[in-house]
Amino acid sequence: TRARLAGNVQGTRAGTAARPSLLAGKVVDDRGQPLVAAHACKGDKRYRYYVGRDAHHGTGTSPPLRVPAREIEGLVRAQVAALFDDPVALLASAGLDATPALMATLHEKCRALAATIRGKTNIELIALLAQVRVGKNGIEVDVACKEIARLLGAEGDGEQQVITLGSNARLTRTGMVVRLVQQDG
Repeated sequence: TRARLAGNVQGTRAGTAARPSLLAGKVVDDRGQPLVAAHACKGDKRYRYYVGRDAHHGTGTSPPLRVPAREIEGLVRAQVAALFDDPVALLASAGLDATPALMATLHEKCRALAATIRGKTNIELIALLAQVRVGKNGIEVDVACKEIARLLGAEGDGEQQVITLGSNARLTRTGMVVRLVQQDG
């Protein structure tokens, strides 16, 4: 019986996605409701989105929030990387101590982390992200100060939990496509 069932399988299942969603479990809407990773395929092209959980499961009465994954992930990546472009301001924002040992290597560490975050490696970026909030008037990204300290090898007073980065990017519909439009167009 097992052999017959195995012979009926059409295609294969890949256990995990080749490109997992960067913000899975970290992105919420302006009401604090989680957005889940979803995708749609058209021909050979795969379109990834973050959608409201209610819309994803077919429940809910309000129009569904649907955010293009590639665009929001790029925006978040750029914002977090830019945080490391000014190392001294980063230390002050995160409430970290500027010890002489840290200052000797700070600029090089921040430059390397910014390059890594802008690249395709997601490990550091995922660790840094506490939460991403998508609202009608913009996107806010909470970066965990504890992870900044860990990555830089710094110490702080522990009072500052997150640094909140804001963006005036908004969702807009152009035809059948939803785009994330930043302030510069």
